[in-house]
Amino acid sequence: MAYINMDIDLDEIIDGLSSHEKQELVDELYIDGYYQTELEKQIYAGSDYDNVSLNEQLFREQLGKISSNFLSLTDEEQELILKISKRF
Repeated sequence: MAYINMDIDLDEIIDGLSSHEKQELVDELYIDGYYQTELEKQIYAGSDYDNVSLNEQLFREQLGKISSNFLSLTDEEQELILKISKRF
């Protein structure tokens, strides 16, 4: 198999993506561990993240997605999250 070295301008590719395609790319990068929000960096800094259960890791990842998409939550969704958080 021969490999060809190509110079690709990522800005040009990203500019050509729709908003939905950009979100899909971000989601995939996040799932693959390439993206971390500032909040997650603060949460995991100094924590023993590798020693938590898989369920807790998945839960934290989902919370991170909610956090980074806060502005797209409906009022009802925000109220539900606040209601749940008040229990703790």
